[in-house]
Amino acid sequence: MSQLDATAVRQTLAGFGSNTLTLYLDINPAASVNQGTRPAWKIWTKNAIKEIDAAVDESQRADWEQVHARLDDFLDNYSAQGRSLALFVGPDDMASYTLPITMEPRSSFGPPLVTPLLWALEEYARYMIVMIDREKVRLLTASLNQPETDEKMHFELDDYDFAERPQMPPTSGQPGEMLRKGNMREAYEDMIDAHRQRFFRDAAERVMEVAEARDVHGMVLGGNEEAAHHLRELLHVEFRPLVIDVQPIPQHLADHAVLKQVQPAFLKHERAKENEMVDRVLDVAHAGGKATIGMTAVERALDEQRVEMLLLPFPVDNATDALAYKALRNNAKIELVGGEAAQKLTEAGGVAANLYYELPTS
Repeated sequence: MSQLDATAVRQTLAGFGSNTLTLYLDINPAASVNQGTRPAWKIWTKNAIKEIDAAVDESQRADWEQVHARLDDFLDNYSAQGRSLALFVGPDDMASYTLPITMEPRSSFGPPLVTPLLWALEEYARYMIVMIDREKVRLLTASLNQPETDEKMHFELDDYDFAERPQMPPTSGQPGEMLRKGNMREAYEDMIDAHRQRFFRDAAERVMEVAEARDVHGMVLGGNEEAAHHLRELLHVEFRPLVIDVQPIPQHLADHAVLKQVQPAFLKHERAKENEMVDRVLDVAHAGGKATIGMTAVERALDEQRVEMLLLPFPVDNATDALAYKALRNNAKIELVGGEAAQKLTEAGGVAANLYYELPTS
């Protein structure tokens, strides 16, 4: 299964028109309801399409017939993989995304229903776990709570270009011999320590390379606590805020066991960021700054292309989802929040937005 690029997904969704069929399907082949000759998800899909067909307006009928035919062609050749399928079908184009998480079945015909997929991409943004001790480093990246890459580095003296280990002089009983022998041992140990520090610097460089290349949203450092803190100090100052926790994660743990251990830390971090974001936007709006609250005000700002970032509590209804679709079309950022942040936003007016500029008051 190919990994999803959040930016590419947003661009694709923004390209669909107002007559788009959206289907979120629970296709998990391991579920008993999906193991019969007629899997439950196919029955659900058939019923959903029948309901949509009965409700389609005559002005949409021509587009719907094309969409329906395109869907039939797709399903005739489709083999269920993963747990869920997000499907967007327009008269002229189609996009499908297989997801390793369970999503609630939903269907619609009209503007694409984008927030369930955006929530999945945001909730399970790509992150990194780094396990390090004095001799090895293991880098694991994951998104949608599934491992993507697993990379290992080891401290090997042969990897470093330095002189052959000095031989200890034979014992002769001459005065000063033990002192010379001790000095040589100390020099060798100093050399090993210097090259171990180089190993740590190499590890830090690789962590930063992967974090930038993979667009990592956060990382947990594990393994030996002293080594993990030392690695963090070697990261460039712009990468250090990505470190959200240090945990004693054994090197030998399998990928899925590692992800299970660190997932609570990432979710806690995400909820805290959302709380901070909502508080900041609401404070600016209440102070009369470049932010606004409420369905009517936010929709007007979107129509005027003044929205820099749209904030929505998840889950949303179809009307609120339409705001997210409009924001995608305007190339505005979208932040979906859950937990306490969602409750604050709901109580304040349901939706909010950061604005590029304020309109002058008359």
